[in-house]
Amino acid sequence: MVFRKSALAAAVLFSCSPAAFSSDLQINGFMNITAGVLSTDEISLDGYDDEVSFDNGTLVGLQMTQQVNDSTSATLQLISRGSQDYETEASWAYITYSPSADTDIRVGRLRTPMFYYSDFLEVGYAYNWVRPPSLVYRMDMLSSISGVDITQRFSAGSVDGSVQLYTGRFADDIDLYGDTYNIEMRRVAGLVVSMNYGNFGARVSYHQAAISMDIDPAGSRPLDQLAGLATLNGVGEDFVPDEDKSKFYQASLTYDNGSVVVK
Repeated sequence: MVFRKSALAAAVLFSCSPAAFSSDLQINGFMNITAGVLSTDEISLDGYDDEVSFDNGTLVGLQMTQQVNDSTSATLQLISRGSQDYETEASWAYITYSPSADTDIRVGRLRTPMFYYSDFLEVGYAYNWVRPPSLVYRMDMLSSISGVDITQRFSAGSVDGSVQLYTGRFADDIDLYGDTYNIEMRRVAGLVVSMNYGNFGARVSYHQAAISMDIDPAGSRPLDQLAGLATLNGVGEDFVPDEDKSKFYQASLTYDNGSVVVK
């Protein structure tokens, strides 16, 4: 779901109108301005080279939440990234229904909760780095799905926690090192369990999807060429993803006493 570059500016103008200050409408904005440079011109990393760049890590976001009634709300989050020529896209666009104070059901475009920071990856002040480690969070182009999730919060003695179950699908063009590929993930599903005890926290999760890509062994893109070599060696069909099931497990531990943070 991609908008013209003017869409975010229009949303900002809307937020300044009298109607935007209704008690049922909440508007929040955030911006990360990041500069990066490498000490050598022999390599490039995460889009950076030996010249200072502000584009790769800079973004601006606007989130709007409309309370429809006591149990239902609508949320829209618009993100404009420097790494994507500041095109504006909707990373969140969902309806939330809360049948109880501890249960949320969301339907629409959702964040894929693969890692600890996935739900608030763009909000820089929510973590202790300039940006989260790219080795883990580099697949931000796959960070949203269209689907539904259910979150149940609970307390057991001194332990507070939540269980999240989600399912959905993803289909879009992605850019890998300057080349465009179409990727589709069907039957995306996962389970996330988070718990907190005092200053300690833990998170474990399981995720799966059936992945397909438009890799062509006769094409000229790098993955196409690899598929062509695989075909020559008789394993081309195994190399090209076609409804191939992928599984992913995640676990993390945290400690935060207000002055020391370990994650």
